[in-house]
This record gives sequence, C-alpha cells and structure tokens, in this order.
Amino acid sequence: MSKLHPLLLLLTLTLAACGSSGGGGTPPGDDPAQAAFFKTQPEFGGAAPAGIDLVTPAQFMEAVKNGGKVITAQNLADERAAQERQDAQDDADARAYITAYPQFSSLLQPPSADALNADGDHLVSVPTASGAKSVVLMGNTFGKAVLATHARTFPSQSNQYSLYSTLYTDLDITLRKLNNSVQQFGLPAPAEVKNDSAERLAVLNKRASDVIREYGAEILNLVFLLDPANLEIGAKDQLDRTQKGACKPPAAGGISQNFDWPLKNLTTTVKDQGQRGTCWAFATVAVLEAEIARRDHKAVNLSEEDYAGHRFLEWAPRRFGEGGDPIGIAQKASAAGYTFAYESQWQYNKSLSRGENKATQTYTQSCNGYQDGSVNYGPCSNTTDQSDWYVTLVGGKLYLMRRLPDTGAGSGYRMGSPTDFWNQSDLDQSMVILLLRSVLGHPTTITIDARYMKPTANAAPSMVNMNPDANGFVAAQTKKNLPNGQADWELDHVMTVTGFISSQNLRRTLPNAPIADDFGYFIVKNSWGDCWGDQGYVYLPWTWVKSFTGQASTGLLPQ
Repeated sequence: MSKLHPLLLLLTLTLAACGSSGGGGTPPGDDPAQAAFFKTQPEFGGAAPAGIDLVTPAQFMEAVKNGGKVITAQNLADERAAQERQDAQDDADARAYITAYPQFSSLLQPPSADALNADGDHLVSVPTASGAKSVVLMGNTFGKAVLATHARTFPSQSNQYSLYSTLYTDLDITLRKLNNSVQQFGLPAPAEVKNDSAERLAVLNKRASDVIREYGAEILNLVFLLDPANLEIGAKDQLDRTQKGACKPPAAGGISQNFDWPLKNLTTTVKDQGQRGTCWAFATVAVLEAEIARRDHKAVNLSEEDYAGHRFLEWAPRRFGEGGDPIGIAQKASAAGYTFAYESQWQYNKSLSRGENKATQTYTQSCNGYQDGSVNYGPCSNTTDQSDWYVTLVGGKLYLMRRLPDTGAGSGYRMGSPTDFWNQSDLDQSMVILLLRSVLGHPTTITIDARYMKPTANAAPSMVNMNPDANGFVAAQTKKNLPNGQADWELDHVMTVTGFISSQNLRRTLPNAPIADDFGYFIVKNSWGDCWGDQGYVYLPWTWVKSFTGQASTGLLPQ
C-alpha cells in the first residue's frame, strides 16, 4: 500500500489537531460512498499515536474491508487500563509467591537506569561465531508475570490432572521398556481420577515422580529414537534465522556431533529473535513444531511473528515492551482457538535497526530492512504487534484502524493448553519429570536466568559473556547473593529443552568432555541464531537447570 510522505503526514496531522476541515483529507461531500462509509465509523477522538502510517481515505476503506478494525482513543485507553490491572495483579500474586519462596526476592527490585523500558528489559551483547550479537533479556516485570502465572496455574485441579495424565502415560511407556508395568505401583488410570481434588492429584503426582526417581538410573541411560520428519513446510525467505545456510559445522566435541536423541531429527532449524524480546514466542513455537514433527512426521515452520502479533493485539495488548510469560500467553492462545500461521504467511522481523524511546514509550525504525523503499516482506509498524496501523483524515476528522494479516486457514494447527510441572517446593520432583519428558522425546519450555550461562565454573552472573564453551557446554554454577543478602536470581529468558545425555554416556563416548555432575546435560535449543553455542544449542548441566529454572511447561500438543 502506498503511504504518504512523512512531511505530509506531519502537516496533515498538525492541521487536524488544530481543527482544520482540510488537513489533507477528503471533504465529506466529494464522494458519496466514502461519506456514507465514514459516517458509520467512529472518529478516533485524539491525537494519532506516533509512528502510524497516514493513508488516503480510499486506502483506509479498502483496508477495513479486508479485515481492518477501526478503533478509538478510548479503545487504546481501555487496553492500557487492562494492561495496568493485569500488571498490578501479577505484581500482587508474585509478591505472595515470593513470601513463600524468598529466593525470588530480587525480582521486586526496580528496573536499572540502563533498562530499555519500565519493564526492566536490557539489550545485551553475546559472543557468537560471526561476532558480537545484540539480544534482549527480559526484565523483572516479565519475571513477576512468570511467577504469578505459575502461582495461579500449578496448584489448580486442571493442571494437576493434566500433569498426572502426562506422567501416567510416560511411565507406562518407560516401564514397559524396562519389562515392568505402571499398574504394579498402584497408580490409577487417569480416567479414574479425572474429578479428584487438586490435593489428591498432587499426591498421585508425587507418587508417580517417586517411581521415576526409583528407576532414575535406568531412565538416565534409556535411548528412544523416533522416525525423522520430512523437509520443512511453511518456510520462505528465512528471515527468522541468522543467515541462509549453517553458520558453522557442529562442534567436534559437542553432543550434537556425537549422539542421537529422540528429537534430534524432529526439531526445526534454530531461529533468531533478533533485537526483540520475543524469546517466549520462539520457545513455544519450537515446542509445538517438534510435537507436530513427532506426531505427523512432518517438519513445519510456524510464524512467531503472527503468534506475537495476536498476543499484542488481541490476547494481552501491550504497547511498549515485548516480554511475555510463555505459559500465560499459551493459555490465552489455546482458549482463543488460535490457528498458527506458517512462517511464509507472515515472516519474522528481527527489527535490527529499531530504536526505543523510554520517555515516550515509542519505537522507531522497526521496519528498516523489512518494509522500506527496497523490500516489502510483509505488514510492519512501529508497534509491539507490528501489524498494519493506518490513520486517515476525512473532513478534518481523524480515523484509525489496525489489522493483522489475513493468513486464511493458516497451518491448520492449534495448540493445547500447557501443563506447568515445575514444583519449587520439590525440585527433585520437577527434575525427574523433566528427565522423563526429555528421554521420551517431548520438548519443554524452561524460564531461566541466562546471566549464569558461562563457559567457566562458578562465575558471577552478568550480562556479558553469556555463552557456553567451544563445544556448547555450560559449566556448573553457584547462585550468588546481592549485597543486601538476597539471591541474585532473575527470570529473563525462555528456551526449549529437546533432549538429555547422561554423564555416563557422555564419558564413554567423549572422555575429554566436561562432567558437571553425576547426572548429565539437557540439550537446549536457543533463539539467538545458529552462530551462538553449538549451532544454536547449549548443553546445560542437571544441577544448573535445577538451580536456575523458575518455570517449566510441557504438553503443548498440536490440535
């Protein structure tokens, strides 16, 4: 769509603000059809938000006919009020949770002066094979939202039942492979306890976890292999990656080069979130893509851009700051019956040139290199949702609309509601569940403190040198304290666990590999491109995951 020159935009909006009936807009009587159309549309009723494209009335009408929604200043004010209420509720619920688990107290600290926004997000640099790379770590507003959703979700009857159903099925598969049966341990079938209380289900989950723990040594070394998926469906220009083609070969001393695991050939390519705070979207989409490949033997590339766009425009509007709680957003997407789009239907925009104005809470240059004078890969705007936002002037009145792209039937895939299995009161239970899920080839999301991802042991947490060693291994770390005595622990990043290798198997195949503990390493897919880590993967020690994870989910199954 052809848009007006920025100088004309400034002039017309200024005239509109001064009450001019000209203002560059079409007089109401010149076009009867146009006059009739705008007579039925609500006037915006305020100054146009910064960074919105001015279009002609005819273009505006066409966009509305193609799915655009005309909105008012009151609509935006209502969305902001709803966001503030949700933030306040998250803050209250997180504070109550932190009373029981004071190790998260540092999340109550205000954002530092160098934060990108009031949420406390930070733009930081990480080393990669192609040079330093800028990424966004989420701030404490995100961390509190994670804890709040966890506090509301984990103890609920529906979540405890979902967790029991998952554990029962996983145990049945595992114990059969070990020439045993789940019935031997007196665990009732899920259908028998569907209406039991949350407290009763929590007891059953503890019993199931104890069985996993009892067979832990055998489970650590189980090998399940799944059929590989076909070539990727739904990709296009690979804007969701660091570059076309692999950045570097797998590390000779890494897990990827030397081992197989169930999801190795079922996990889609490593993607790159660029300079946006959308790790939660990438981790969630990675889980769903892997579960689709596992079930349908078909690799699909789903659109993180469309998933994030719907979140910011429909499920949980937020005009500035992109952090998101992965479980809470997935719950909203599932409840809305959201159908994922293919990447080709709305390609990802890394916004590598984007500027952020903390004072005005606005973005600039979000679309450089994506939708500008030289290229047009899809809808874009200086907003969190990056969808089309248009204003027009008719008879001196300002109208505003916004529109997500029409992806038709999309990929056809929807997503089941996630299961929250991280129990801060029983971390051993949480870890054996994560182990069993990983060994059986089910991906999970984990929300962690990325500042502790270091190549050397017991390093201080910091926003520099966040990377594994040359072969992808993160060293064992000890949680440090702040000067006030509080644990120095944030929840600032989300990644996807795709597998597990025991220390015993690692030592047998790679005798010179670092052994961080007696358990082993989780194989984790990141969203910082395939030049980081071992082709985009990092190997986190068992004890590291146990120490620095604050939320984990599974069960994001395709529907």
